[in-house]
Amino acid sequence: MRKLFLMAALTLALPIVALAQESPRTEIFAGYSYLRLDDDFNDDRDFNGWTVSVNQTIFKKYFGIKADISGYQGNTMVGLTPRTDLNKFLFLIGPQLTLRKSERFQPFAHALVGAARITVDNDTLGVNFEDTGFAFAVGGGLDVKALSSKLSVRLFQADYVLTRFDNAVGDTVNSNNFRASAGIVLRLGSVE
Repeated sequence: MRKLFLMAALTLALPIVALAQESPRTEIFAGYSYLRLDDDFNDDRDFNGWTVSVNQTIFKKYFGIKADISGYQGNTMVGLTPRTDLNKFLFLIGPQLTLRKSERFQPFAHALVGAARITVDNDTLGVNFEDTGFAFAVGGGLDVKALSSKLSVRLFQADYVLTRFDNAVGDTVNSNNFRASAGIVLRLGSVE
């Protein structure tokens, strides 16, 4: 009788164990993002903004392709000149590796490449400038399961972001930036 009860309990537990090992097919992230911008004036700038990304699992449950879009707004006063509005947008794509050993905590790392778009507006001086250049980001973060298996909280995502633009005299200008993000992750579908 004991063996029969044990076998019945194991049979009922197997679907629960299998469900716990499923990983999401698609993860959609949206949240707040901070960008520490290294600019040409040797004066770093703080930008606040947003970020949205989609990670599609393509191999096993660890490897995926991520598309990331983010936007940042800020302003600056250089010397006695009037305020200048700065906007920066990043459009990135690349591989993401997620460690799914724990159901509750899931760290990840990614390397993304794409484009950066910057706009500079100063209506008082009549300066309006736009440029598109190369962008590269490498970093990672940690997702923590929230109330259900479909919802997680991204405690943090930290990235080194390199952008490369051409200046007015034809030289290439690199900008070494730091990005930090946090928000909500919606997990859809499943991969076994």
